[in-house]
Amino acid sequence: MRPDVVTFWHGPLDALRLTCLRSQVAAGHKVTVYSFDPLPGLPEGVGNAEAEAILPHAFSERLRPSTQDLEPWMPSLLPPARLSGRP
Repeated sequence: MRPDVVTFWHGPLDALRLTCLRSQVAAGHKVTVYSFDPLPGLPEGVGNAEAEAILPHAFSERLRPSTQDLEPWMPSLLPPARLSGRP
């Protein structure tokens, strides 16, 4: 028996994330995505559960870092070529 895959997502799912979910189902996992809003277009076999049941939305918003909090880290997230101005 494969372990369950339980995850959280906020916002629309892109093609890469949908492919990952399909892959997990194909590997035999039971997959559940928690979200605050319904997620349309989930792959067959992927469940969608209400995140509010385990994490209040108001609390989750307090966990979101502000842009100001991220600014000191931004240079380390960019490839060196972008920092030097070279293409």
